[in-house]
Amino acid sequence: MVTADDSSGQKQNCRVFLDDGSESHFISEQCMSFLGLKRRKTCVNVNGIGGKHSQTSYGYTHLRLYSKVMDFSIDIQALILGTVTEDMPKVKFDASWPHLQGLELSDPAFNQPGPIDILIGVKLGAYLKLPAIVYGPPGTPSAQSTKFGWMLSGEVANFSSHFRVHESRIM
Repeated sequence: MVTADDSSGQKQNCRVFLDDGSESHFISEQCMSFLGLKRRKTCVNVNGIGGKHSQTSYGYTHLRLYSKVMDFSIDIQALILGTVTEDMPKVKFDASWPHLQGLELSDPAFNQPGPIDILIGVKLGAYLKLPAIVYGPPGTPSAQSTKFGWMLSGEVANFSSHFRVHESRIM
């Protein structure tokens, strides 16, 4: 979770996903409209896994993101998409891991499905990450400190329903 300036200068909560595999930053159409940001025209094809065309962005916008845990902000330029990802995670799961106790997670509701408003790509990934990492046992996520708070990455095994939910880097 971060805050972003809306068109009137008020800070609004936004859910961010850090994706080291993405070459660009993205914002959902809904988030851009909610923030009242100005659209600038462009036409960019967005390709996914295997080079498959997934969406076309007909605009981009500039926005400022603020950390909720430290005095830090950053300006980004993001391509506008109808949706950035499906809801993440796909299902709600119980999350109480001893190795993460006491960490100020950037998204306290990381275990509840919800939309991703903004995807931050690899251009800023290394800049946002801090060196502290807390590793968990197999089947649990690890945590990495970032300028936006602790983010979780890795596997989550939900033993009550005997399936695995794979997510990474939700902030």
